Amino acid sequence: MLTQSSQIPGHSGKRPAWNREAATDLLRQYQALQRRGWSQRQFASDEEVPRTTLQHWITRAEQIGADPEVVAFFESPAGLAFLHRLVTAAHFVMNNMGNCGIRLVALMLGLAGVGPFVGLSYGTHQKMATDMLEGILQYEKEQRPQLAAQMPHKQITVCEDETFPAGGMCLVAVEPVSNFIVLEEYSDRRDAETWNTKLQEAIRDLKVDIVQSTSDEARALLRHAKDQGAHHSPDLFHVLHEVNAALVLPLQRRTALAEEAHGKALTKLNEEKRRHAAYEEGPRRRGRRPDFEKHIAAAHQNLEQAADSLRVAHGWQDRRENAMAGISWSYHPYELDTGLRRESPQAQSELDAQFEQLGRIVQEAGLSEKTREGVDKAARVAPQMVATIAFFHNAVQRRIEARELPDEQEALLYDILVPAAYIANAANRAATAETAARLRAVANTIRAALDDPGSLWVRMTPDHQGELTALAQECADLFQRSSSCTEGRNGRLALWEHALRHVSPEKLRALTITQNYAATRSDGTTAAERFFGVRPADLFEYLVDKMAPPPRPRRRGIRTEKRRPVGGAF
Repeated sequence: MLTQSSQIPGHSGKRPAWNREAATDLLRQYQALQRRGWSQRQFASDEEVPRTTLQHWITRAEQIGADPEVVAFFESPAGLAFLHRLVTAAHFVMNNMGNCGIRLVALMLGLAGVGPFVGLSYGTHQKMATDMLEGILQYEKEQRPQLAAQMPHKQITVCEDETFPAGGMCLVAVEPVSNFIVLEEYSDRRDAETWNTKLQEAIRDLKVDIVQSTSDEARALLRHAKDQGAHHSPDLFHVLHEVNAALVLPLQRRTALAEEAHGKALTKLNEEKRRHAAYEEGPRRRGRRPDFEKHIAAAHQNLEQAADSLRVAHGWQDRRENAMAGISWSYHPYELDTGLRRESPQAQSELDAQFEQLGRIVQEAGLSEKTREGVDKAARVAPQMVATIAFFHNAVQRRIEARELPDEQEALLYDILVPAAYIANAANRAATAETAARLRAVANTIRAALDDPGSLWVRMTPDHQGELTALAQECADLFQRSSSCTEGRNGRLALWEHALRHVSPEKLRALTITQNYAATRSDGTTAAERFFGVRPADLFEYLVDKMAPPPRPRRRGIRTEKRRPVGGAF
């Protein structure tokens, strides 16, 4: 006998409706018993189901305009469970992990041929989307306290930035190692006080201390980092962007002018040679012979001068690119080709040399004062970049000394394990496969010393080796010179804003939760698992359990399924 939960309460004075799961299960039971000779009346009496209701279920299944085998499957408990997962997955992936609207979800289901079994109206799927949003919000309310209670206390870096959806502003803070979104919230202001308040609210229930903030040089963010007692790490991208914004277009114009002058000089030389050849072939006009040799020599000289100017212009471009690469190369706590520790004075000297090179380019190319100011603005960040390298080495030293390890093990960490782990990190972020392969080779070369038969590493147990390796990776992750994780997140939010026209605060929160608890890396881990150190419950399975099966299409009488036009969704 079915429980009361099998029925959905109806309006006052009306018989309650049966939910879809119960109806499907009862219909399958009746079909199985019918083959053994049971009558409708006997089954209805035994299960306390009105006979007219049972007859309605039978008639409804017979009137579905689809292949009988397909109908038999979807009108079974297994088929309904599959349909439930399919529709839930479509809404979860397309409307929460992707940026599709509700109409496209319904269109996909219609084209997939499940229209006879699932309502495809906008209202039907709008309710499903609303139920899913509420389920996602409820999921975090249940999961986060459990995860926060189990997580170890940790010191973290946050990458911070603002994005500007239509008619508003959103503050975004991401923990870069796990890619866990700590803060993603609309705000009317972006001053330091607002950042302080929002971030403290976001981490109130977490066992974390913010020791570093990576961002651009906005004054509010600089003050915010100071208020938090955190070190501010300049974002390399914004330093390089200032240089490019100042130099790229002026140097390109110089190069374009030099190329144009070179082209004209070459055309002039060819024209003089053509005139000379035409004169020699005849017929010659009356009068003194033109001094073709003089004209050709002058054209040659002009071409050589134009070629020299073009080489100089290309040289400025090459020197700018080399200086930019040098700034990036110097903004590392270790030398990437050897793994040797880069000290602050060395970093300062290298960065000063690169910015001096850029200043000479401005002077030699005769660029404007505004261009020089742009380069000088970027150069003013160099001391903070050097300070970030010093902060990293001090933080690594504190973490290693806190373990109270023997001197030999500390030496392994300082000289081999941490540099190798850092260079491996750099390889994972390399722009090209060749650079990544070269950096991994350097890291492997550094680690090769561990395999020496007489080394301390060989005498350690695997568990002890694992502990030191994890500590080295933790130390290497301390250096953060890029806030690209927030820039990427801002790009995703812009796509949602464009597709959905407006992202409500509740929808924004659901998107944040989906990113943290559902999106996985190649190793199968979510940002939440990496951040908390504990695997959370599966978000999708939670939604499958919590959400009701999709409703049937509303039909009156017998009619065939009408195909929805593809263009109707746009």
